[in-house]
Amino acid sequence: MARPKAESTINPEDWLKAIHKEIGENDANQGVSDWLTTGYLPLNKIMSGRYDGGFPVGRMTEVFGASSSGKTLMCVMAGIETQRKGGLFVFLDYEHAFYLDYAVKLGLDISPEKWIYKQPTTAEEGFKAIEHICNIVNKCKIDKPVTIVLDSVASMVPGEALEAGVDKQNMRTKMSLASLASSALPSITNFINKTNVTLLCINQTRTNPGIMFGDKTVTPGGDSWKFYASMRVKVSKSGKILDDDDLQIGENVTVTIVKNKTAPPFQKCHYESSYTEGINLYSSHINALHEAGLLGDIKGWLVLDGTKYRKDQLEVACRNDPKIYLSLLRLFKNVTAEPVKPSATIIDEETGEVKSIDGEEYGE
Repeated sequence: MARPKAESTINPEDWLKAIHKEIGENDANQGVSDWLTTGYLPLNKIMSGRYDGGFPVGRMTEVFGASSSGKTLMCVMAGIETQRKGGLFVFLDYEHAFYLDYAVKLGLDISPEKWIYKQPTTAEEGFKAIEHICNIVNKCKIDKPVTIVLDSVASMVPGEALEAGVDKQNMRTKMSLASLASSALPSITNFINKTNVTLLCINQTRTNPGIMFGDKTVTPGGDSWKFYASMRVKVSKSGKILDDDDLQIGENVTVTIVKNKTAPPFQKCHYESSYTEGINLYSSHINALHEAGLLGDIKGWLVLDGTKYRKDQLEVACRNDPKIYLSLLRLFKNVTAEPVKPSATIIDEETGEVKSIDGEEYGE
């Protein structure tokens, strides 16, 4: 009979060393170290708790809302910021409704080294594409950001449901996406967390008549998307923007962070979205500062650097003079303790192009 193996003794004073010996040292990735700005500082703030933040890199975010509320626009702005940082923007279009010319007008670079556009047929194809991208980024130790937009969860169809056809759908095929997501998302979130990959999943909303009280809107695709997302962003239309002829030219948009693992949740912000230029950063920043009481209000006049403006006059001044716009954005540092360091909303005073400014220069 074999003699029982003697248990090794551990010096009580070395208990911590013994633990590290068994399970290894601390993992380096213990939080979010990089962000993708949306261009709109109050939106960055409610997403990340900082004006120079935005979408968390290395995490999965679900952006959901009603039709034409600006979900894709928000994600495209994050993709454009990825390209500005020298990274790759990947768009998986299940809805087959991407407006390329509009995105290019907003600043999208469609050169092959910065832009990949695919129209997957099945949900499995999209998940495999995400896994392949993450594996290559990880193996090659790419330090440039990669943003993947999945548009949309509601339009994804698993191969099983696609083969069954419309006339042979049953409970199994209807639940196949939720089942597939439950299996795929744990590994996908693990992959992206180890890389510089940011996954933005756009989702639609549906009305559940069975809910008697509270919000009756639900998101398709099962609950796994909610659980594995580090942040869930709800985008809602809150009003119309009309021109002088009462023609609608944009929307007032409200964004609510309904889940957040990188900053306090349930915060809101508002902005104006134009059908021609996307988020109206000038007007929206002016409105946000006015609401915070940082522009003064003398009988309808706004005051910036000692000069009085009507609201529309200040917007025109910001558009025409980058120095005035820079002064406007500097006011955001008075809302919080940390300096403001936006990376996609500052304009080069000589060229008129958007540029990044480091914290010291901008915070002074």
